[in-house]
Amino acid sequence: MAGFSPELLDEIRSRLDIVELVGQFVNLKRAGQHWKGLCPFHAEKTPSFTVNPKRGIFHCFGCHAGGDAFGFLMRHDRLGFPEAVRALAERAGVLLPTTREPEADGTFEALRRIMALGSEFYSRSLWQPEGAKAREYLDTRGVDPEVAKRFGLGYAPEGWNVLLTAMASHSIAPDQLAQAGLVLPRQTGSGFYDRFRGRLLFPIRDSQGRVIGFGGRALAGEEPKYLNSPETPLYVKGQTLYGLDVARAGMREKNRAIIVEGYLDCLMAHQHGFGETVAALGTAFTPAQLALLRRHAEEVVALFDADAAGQKASSRLEEMLTDTMDLQNLGWSVARTGDFERPGYFAIKVAILPDGHDPDSLLRAEGAGALAARLEAARPLLSFVLDRTLGEEDLGTARGRATAHARVALLLSKVQSAEEATALSREAARRLGVDATQLWIEA
Repeated sequence: MAGFSPELLDEIRSRLDIVELVGQFVNLKRAGQHWKGLCPFHAEKTPSFTVNPKRGIFHCFGCHAGGDAFGFLMRHDRLGFPEAVRALAERAGVLLPTTREPEADGTFEALRRIMALGSEFYSRSLWQPEGAKAREYLDTRGVDPEVAKRFGLGYAPEGWNVLLTAMASHSIAPDQLAQAGLVLPRQTGSGFYDRFRGRLLFPIRDSQGRVIGFGGRALAGEEPKYLNSPETPLYVKGQTLYGLDVARAGMREKNRAIIVEGYLDCLMAHQHGFGETVAALGTAFTPAQLALLRRHAEEVVALFDADAAGQKASSRLEEMLTDTMDLQNLGWSVARTGDFERPGYFAIKVAILPDGHDPDSLLRAEGAGALAARLEAARPLLSFVLDRTLGEEDLGTARGRATAHARVALLLSKVQSAEEATALSREAARRLGVDATQLWIEA
């Protein structure tokens, strides 16, 4: 098998707990002698993915994916077999033969090496003299150095070719750096220049903790304030959540995920004990991101500032009202009845922050207790959007009631679950003073 002896592979398998390995990515629950969870390889509402710890294998009865620990990691992280062996050997504490030369298994492994080297360079720079400006910024924002190191923060030094020069010592060509999104071609003449210059860098990591991109924060008023990596073979923005690798354990422990907007919001949440927090990287929230969270928790709470709460929550709902995301799992009516045992239930809630605050500023001003109270008061997403819809119209006038009626009917038309739509229509009809059946028909 690609140069690895059967005895070596058996030794790695014998030292691995496949439930622990898979459990890093899938929220598993015991089912007799096996463990079950939602399949990470296809969209499903009822768990059909099983892990057999005695045999060291996994199998999905929905998409028929299956195999051992090597097969799981290859499929989940899109690895070649040699790379999966190396990753699991390191995890299991098994030394691989020194006669086998490390080799790049195609584009993914080559890019991962480049990103790892780039991240190491930026991280070193943050804690060296040239990173003083970035460290001063972190200090003014109250970021603990331990948290900065846990998230791998770095600094891109000033200069047009600092990274280019550093990577040349590792025999990495400029065109390879360009493919990784770290440099750009010059607009006039030939050659390349560093994409990130004079910026505090937030490494974006996959669920395995491997760097796949960066977010760069300007420190001297440059525009844009935040400069992010482009999409690459490794980094697809809508399929990634900032901080997921650090937050997985907290999500499993609390069975909840908290979503914030920015990098610093995420860091400060972790610093104040909310270890289940991730950031959405400024993108429209996508089904792929929701699927990532479903592997680790059964509830998501999205934090919105008061001023933009209605607009953002409504837009998030619109983004999720697609053919690829069935709203029956948003749990609006289920949350109202208190029944949290329905198979496939997945609650999405909205927590509103006080006027003038984002998570970062609230935590620094009032502490963890203030944020905990807001999370405790979080409301189901559909209930929140219904309130906003009705609150934006003047229900005291015939025109306002008619407009609200039409908007609610449009909202109902996009809810694919009859159960959710029925509960929503009853609540809306009560507040509009109309017949729920008529609302349902018009939808």
